[in-house]
Amino acid sequence: KPRVGDTILFGGFPGAVVSLQPTFIVGMVANEGAFVGGYASRFVAADINVCKGFNGAPVFDKDGRVLGTSPFLTSDGKFAFYVPSGIILRALPRLYKGDIKTGWLGISPSNLLSTKSFRYDGYVKAGAEKYLGRLGLEVPEGDGVVIMSIAEPDAGDAGKLKVGDLVVSVNGAKQTDARELVLLIAETEPGTTLKFAVVRGGKTMNLDLKVDEYAWKKRAAPSQGGQEHR
Repeated sequence: KPRVGDTILFGGFPGAVVSLQPTFIVGMVANEGAFVGGYASRFVAADINVCKGFNGAPVFDKDGRVLGTSPFLTSDGKFAFYVPSGIILRALPRLYKGDIKTGWLGISPSNLLSTKSFRYDGYVKAGAEKYLGRLGLEVPEGDGVVIMSIAEPDAGDAGKLKVGDLVVSVNGAKQTDARELVLLIAETEPGTTLKFAVVRGGKTMNLDLKVDEYAWKKRAAPSQGGQEHR
């Protein structure tokens, strides 16, 4: 797994900008888990001076191992993003079927960490307190991901959840990052049942939630601003 500061290489065909020969440009990892715009996917951000011709380029580490592929660059060409190979490999079975179906529960989660060691965590908790307080709800205690809103209760089994629920685990895996929960749901095959462990009213309960399919033709791309609908 690449770490911030690691050397990486982008391969591409910059065409008339440089040459018609395959070209490699050296850069370094700037962010290991960037979520960009409304994409329900995790990218790795690279500090690298690139140009047109590198979209879709393979990305390598300094030992020649393939790390992923680059779908887009920033407009100034100073940063590029690539999708890690692991995400691509998980999508391949669905690609072979000729259709990528995105999981959907219509929920909007937010980070909620009990630790006070980071200002960002405290900010998120304060935000949750203010928002849930207006609804007459208290912020749950503990670490997890809090459900801030449910846009579509009829999406799968989302109706089993309630605003203010604290999601502590899904299929036994601890949940502390709302973006990771969004990605987990999005990568889940529609019709699959996920086992949520949530805290509600101070009590832990287990919920089996069937994942619906995100209808891209009927909905705009989900926003990625503090709350992400999935």
